[in-house]
Amino acid sequence: MPLQTTGTICLADIAKQFPKTGVTVANLSDFYAGGGRVPANTKGTNGAIPTAGKICLTDFYGAPLGFSISIAIIGGGGGGGNMSTGHVAGAGGAGGVLYGTLNLTAGTYHYTTGAPGQRGDPTGTNGQDSTFSGPGITGTLTAFGGGGGGSDVRGGTQYDGLAGGSGGGAGGELSHAKKPGAATQTSQGGLTGYGNVGGTPLGNGSAVVNRAAGGGAGGPAVHNVNGSGMNVVIAGKTYNVAAGGEVPGYGAVSTDHHGDGGRAEAAGQHGAILIGSSTGKTPYVVTNPAGTIVIDAAGNIKVT
Repeated sequence: MPLQTTGTICLADIAKQFPKTGVTVANLSDFYAGGGRVPANTKGTNGAIPTAGKICLTDFYGAPLGFSISIAIIGGGGGGGNMSTGHVAGAGGAGGVLYGTLNLTAGTYHYTTGAPGQRGDPTGTNGQDSTFSGPGITGTLTAFGGGGGGSDVRGGTQYDGLAGGSGGGAGGELSHAKKPGAATQTSQGGLTGYGNVGGTPLGNGSAVVNRAAGGGAGGPAVHNVNGSGMNVVIAGKTYNVAAGGEVPGYGAVSTDHHGDGGRAEAAGQHGAILIGSSTGKTPYVVTNPAGTIVIDAAGNIKVT
């Protein structure tokens, strides 16, 4: 429920309204709107909570309750490149990941989850972005789709891996390999962004050795060994997500597969949003293409 609108209000009341895990002592300057504990654009009876400068206890009259929400936003994984006869192709990069804790108020939030990139000719296609927006969030939080894998097509033309949340692997053998895809994922809105560069071929041996893997959220691809997935913890449960596209026998997909890049000539995996509230024990895995997430006045989450 909102804070009182008249009478005595204490710093402890504000700290309870806008909690931060592991922090028991606070200063009033910790409660600027958009500063990490109080959601951006939060308003009380006396208007908007200040974002800088002078701030008073009475600014928090009528301020709504804030909830600590753990969230991972995962873009769709990139597709692998085309592998024509006698040539080699790169695997797709993992979808970018935005991960951390948001302090949010009750309200309706909107999301999309990125479709996977597809096997392409000549290069794999990028995965689509996953997004999250709503009250107290400035703009739209976006986890970028993974980059498509490069290729070496019949006729001798080679193609770079594509840039994405994590980059796609390069196309071509070592002697004439192209560039791997760069990682483009950024940190946004208090969440940390994760993404890494794709790989380059290892050497002039078998096609499998030559093949370049995709970058993952947990690390870059190293030649034909894909970038690993990363662990995220949502409402006490650990998920492993967003590994780069792998070369068979030289890497591993993530445990939960969300946002993984595709092997050469294979599609990536769909993006997702993983979300949980500090007041609840159930994490939610959201893979619908689009919809809403409602946080009620008690901090409970409902996904539609």
